[in-house]
Amino acid sequence: MLKVDVVAVENGVAVGGAWYPGGNASCAVSKIDYDVDASLYHVFAVEWTDDRLRWYAGTRQYCEVTSLDVEEAGGSWPFGEDMYVAVGVTVGRGVLGGEEPVNASSLPATLSVGQISAHQFTDMEASLEQAASAIPMYQQEGNLTWQDEFDGIELDAASQEAAGEGAMGLEYWWQHEEGDGCEMDICGFGNGEAQWYRKENVVIRDGKLSITAKAETYAGNIYTSAKLSTDTMVSITYGRIEIRVKLPKAQGLWPSIWMLPQDSPYGGWASGGAINILEARNEMSRVHGQLAFGGAYPDVEKLDLSEGGHCYSDLHDDLSEDYHVYALEWETDSFRWYLDGVLYCDRHYWYSRPGPGEEDYPFPAPFDTSFYLIMNVAVGGDFTGGLIDEGMHIPLSLSSEGYRGTALLSTCVGEHR
Repeated sequence: MLKVDVVAVENGVAVGGAWYPGGNASCAVSKIDYDVDASLYHVFAVEWTDDRLRWYAGTRQYCEVTSLDVEEAGGSWPFGEDMYVAVGVTVGRGVLGGEEPVNASSLPATLSVGQISAHQFTDMEASLEQAASAIPMYQQEGNLTWQDEFDGIELDAASQEAAGEGAMGLEYWWQHEEGDGCEMDICGFGNGEAQWYRKENVVIRDGKLSITAKAETYAGNIYTSAKLSTDTMVSITYGRIEIRVKLPKAQGLWPSIWMLPQDSPYGGWASGGAINILEARNEMSRVHGQLAFGGAYPDVEKLDLSEGGHCYSDLHDDLSEDYHVYALEWETDSFRWYLDGVLYCDRHYWYSRPGPGEEDYPFPAPFDTSFYLIMNVAVGGDFTGGLIDEGMHIPLSLSSEGYRGTALLSTCVGEHR
């Protein structure tokens, strides 16, 4: 039998495989790496060339079979002819092995297919991106609990003169955080960052908020930027957060929109948790999502900044060319990250530990309490590789056109303070 499974799903696990005369090959993507949430549409794809098959869940590759693999197993590559597409739902036969009893109470059950597409491209990455963007992604709906469209407030005369014509002030829920971290005994904010944060590097104009990194000497630092937070003013427990942002681009820049706990009962970083809605760096060709958790520093885990963790999207080549919508959905047992409506990461594993050798707090700690928002542009730092292009043309600005905070149905509403 000659067959390619683009995807088969059993008990929430996605499986891709190939069957050919004399053998077969298959792989499964783990629930931790990719959650096949039945409330969402997902993009499953197979890339097929004259000498390989690759399987994807979302935009992450989880399996590959090559002609060399088949030849080493004693076969020959048979996938050189036209094949047709079949869609169906099997009852009772387990794709992962064994005969699973049927749970009749779960029937009827429906497979919903949003779209099936075949793309023939010389650039396989472009093919995958086009396929991903074509699928309608289901996102949770809920009640809008907070938003800032950056209309701003009027400035006093002195502030208006300093900021320039058309500038507006921040709404009351945003606070400036100034300095370089040394005032908290973590110079460079523990990451080797080179900037001093100043409120003068923030402006609202024409419905846009801009944070600008500048090459200027201030308080012994040769770069300045800005950092804003909603600490004590707006905090959120569960929901969907959307931000429409245009990122700055240069070697050494590190824009980030993230969240820290408001009065966490689980301690500081990182037993109290941290949520990165977006991080990007340098060429701005990839956006990262991340959770930080575990115990107090240095007993810290992160899901997931590394390429091995696949918690990133390279849907666009250059995120500095235009505005894009970055979104996070946070529920009691899951986090999901989106770029322009395309799901690129979901996580269901974390923990919080009081101290070395101590028993963990009950799940879902530490992400069962309120978190506030932070927005900043760092210069330098570990995430950028520590290299700053001294010839980069700055000032360079992160520009945002708005935030929206939505409470998911069946979860708590956002918290206003």
